[in-house]
Amino acid sequence: MEPVDEALTINDDNLATLLDKKDQANADGMFELYIQYREAGDETEAQKWLRKAAAQGHCGALGVLSVLVDEDERLAHELKAAELGCDEAQYNLGMWYMHYLIDDYEPEDHVPKDYARAAFWLTKAANLGNMDAQLRLGLLYLEGQGVPQDDDIAVAWIRKSVEQEHVFAYHELGMMYLNGRGVPQNDEEAAACFMEGAKLMDLDATYQLGVMYLEGRGVGQDGREASLWIRWAAQWGNREAQALLGEMLELGHATARNPEEAAEWLAKAADMGDDDAQVQLDRLLRSGVLDPGTRNRIDLHCRAPGTGRILH
Repeated sequence: MEPVDEALTINDDNLATLLDKKDQANADGMFELYIQYREAGDETEAQKWLRKAAAQGHCGALGVLSVLVDEDERLAHELKAAELGCDEAQYNLGMWYMHYLIDDYEPEDHVPKDYARAAFWLTKAANLGNMDAQLRLGLLYLEGQGVPQDDDIAVAWIRKSVEQEHVFAYHELGMMYLNGRGVPQNDEEAAACFMEGAKLMDLDATYQLGVMYLEGRGVGQDGREASLWIRWAAQWGNREAQALLGEMLELGHATARNPEEAAEWLAKAADMGDDDAQVQLDRLLRSGVLDPGTRNRIDLHCRAPGTGRILH
């Protein structure tokens, strides 16, 4: 390790008192100096202390540094941090091996897809309490990817993630209750999970909650509540909600009939690749019930370059 500077001078009222020389020599102190220099606007000194901390195996420093370098160097930093027991790096490695896009990196250019290796690193992170890893590991057990398929283990890991209020875990646990996988089938528990997920603004949970109200499963049947939750999910881009809302508006089911608005939502869902919505939209455009302005606007959009759709 290179010698620690004998003296550091920065004139900035917002800079915290620098650590003494003894503290500068340990990784936590180095990382703290990185934070202080960065807040003071001295990127040169900040980067110096960041790399010193990373060289000493500081998990936070390795994590920060990994997003500032190219893919090959990032992978090396992630691996070093993971081997040192950093749960976030272990989770990231699991995602690399699953070939999930991480920021702007493309993992398939650097590591082979290997669900068993993914499960290895996710298990380590999950055992350290990483809620993202717990959820992802549960889904691997649910699908039998890289691990033996096991609904009981899947629900155990997903439930651990729910206990930490992971925003997406409520939907997955709700679906397990809805389908009776790993737990006894229970519509009430499913609806309760979807409600919690909806409160955290998870669109899949919000959509499913709307469906539960629409069908009266686990909650009292309530068209107004169904329309509210489904419309909310649709407005924020959930494709299934957009398609269902379009169908509801076309038929006047649980909401006032409105063919023009129905066409708008079906077009949004079709744009996102919903084949059934495309068919419904084409039928609606041919039906002659739409206002000419609405029909022409959607018809032109269907033919626009980049929509991915050729209708009528």
